[in-house]
Amino acid sequence: MNKKRAGISKYYGLFLKSFETLEKDNLEKYKNNEISYEIYNQIFKIRNYSRNYSKVFNRKVNQSISNIFQDIIAYYLKIFLNEKYDIILEEKENEYVPDILIKKNKKNHFIIELKTNLGYCRNAIKDGTIEKRICNLAKHFNVNENNIIYILETPGNVSKAFLENYYDRKTSKSKIHPKAKPYNYFYPLFNKIDPKYMKEFRNIENINDNIIKELFKKNAITYFEDIIKLIK
Repeated sequence: MNKKRAGISKYYGLFLKSFETLEKDNLEKYKNNEISYEIYNQIFKIRNYSRNYSKVFNRKVNQSISNIFQDIIAYYLKIFLNEKYDIILEEKENEYVPDILIKKNKKNHFIIELKTNLGYCRNAIKDGTIEKRICNLAKHFNVNENNIIYILETPGNVSKAFLENYYDRKTSKSKIHPKAKPYNYFYPLFNKIDPKYMKEFRNIENINDNIIKELFKKNAITYFEDIIKLIK
């Protein structure tokens, strides 16, 4: 077998292996939302690799990273929640399959639905679909509705009014989380994270960590540290 071509499966295996390093850690020893930045850095670089690959491969639409995003969030949950918690992906109860089910002391405790952006679900905010799904998830998994949230990588291409609930575009600062339904169920992590849609990086392939850190400061909306507090 050609060694260079064999690298496709080899490096894919190494990528999956990287998720198996699950040493428990204490969030309290990290300051200044360091873990949120770490997640931003990881996703930004993955998206940048995808962008560069698409150029070389003449791929007009970037690969979807929705499953990778789900795995990254699950990975950090596994690391920073203690042994009382079990993280289960794609648990099925009748026709309902939440992205992440969190058990505490073996009992259903918290549900997280994950989306890279609202995309085609943007109308679900207005027509009550989101609230109906949350009600059904609560019923089928015996979880309090207040313990069910949607984590968005970014709000994506939605109305400015939606984004304004969470983020002030003029100051590049996050706002106090809304209490009104259904906005209270949504926790967008970042405003912008994909270099493909950042004009200043359109022709730059490699973007260093100092630049990524500054981008994080301007684009952070919900800190992962606060998600952990919600779950606990």
